[in-house]
Amino acid sequence: MSYDDTDLRLGGQIVRILLEPDAKPPQVKRQYRSLGRLHAELAAHGMKLIEKQSFGPEAGYMLFYRKGNVVVRIKTRGAQGRMRGGQPHLSVILVSGRRSTTDIVGRPTHYGAILTDYANEEGKFSIHGGVVNKQPRGPYYDQQASPDGKSLGEDWADLTHFVFPDSGLDDSIVDQLVPQYTHRL
Repeated sequence: MSYDDTDLRLGGQIVRILLEPDAKPPQVKRQYRSLGRLHAELAAHGMKLIEKQSFGPEAGYMLFYRKGNVVVRIKTRGAQGRMRGGQPHLSVILVSGRRSTTDIVGRPTHYGAILTDYANEEGKFSIHGGVVNKQPRGPYYDQQASPDGKSLGEDWADLTHFVFPDSGLDDSIVDQLVPQYTHRL
């Protein structure tokens, strides 16, 4: 693990900037219902779009923005057949900092990109700004979310997946967004 307090502060800051603090369920502020505006806000905080994948229903995408070991993952049309199916949402994630041994086309490399897949997630930032794991493990666990340290189950998902108001995200600029594949992120 190579994350540190800088990553924890950044993740908490991103949550405070993007989310409505009192909304139930937790949701993204209305001003970020435009992907263009959300992209600009993330870029202003040093986050770079590093990956764009086709994902979900209705020709949606999954976008990954990263700075250090903090990743913002946006599902522009939600996830097919799951909780939040068809509902655009985002998560702010703390990743382990482990690096791949290949570049984006599978060639061996000496630098390796930070891995952002599910297996390398240490936890997700909650509405409270702390890191929450599905199970209490590791050095970071949001005691505000689960003071007794018990598994959060689906409550965890509700604390760490932030929907867009009125199930809306204007993603009309998604085809114009070009990921920056670089190890200097």
